[in-house]
Amino acid sequence: MSTLLLPQPRVGVGVPLLLPTGYLFLRRIGKHGAGEWSFPGGAVEFGETLIACGLRETEEEVGLIGRDPVLLSYFSEDFFPDQHWLTFYVLARADGVPRIVEPDKADALCIARPNAFPEPLFPGIAALLAAGLLPDIAG
Repeated sequence: MSTLLLPQPRVGVGVPLLLPTGYLFLRRIGKHGAGEWSFPGGAVEFGETLIACGLRETEEEVGLIGRDPVLLSYFSEDFFPDQHWLTFYVLARADGVPRIVEPDKADALCIARPNAFPEPLFPGIAALLAAGLLPDIAG
């Protein structure tokens, strides 16, 4: 009897990074969410906590050091043709000027307040907004 092996969900972290003027977004390129605006983030590495992953990915993607991290929520409906992601969101704050550090993953940056987030949004961000989990507080 053969056993059908289904792909396992992957675990990722998105970081709603609050700068003094709003949240930082990256416009994604590549097959996973291409053209969508998302927060910095990525896959959890073996032995890494969710918060450590979020802070590492933030520095790797936009060159900023996050501070005061808080685990907000998760989103399990990140379904793509060949992947299923469980995405956890870690709110953090930062100062400084963000830059695209990984141009193979993002081609533009945007800073926006919750009432003016760019479209189209990466899955899960609308759920955070609807749940009131993204404070509209700068600084």
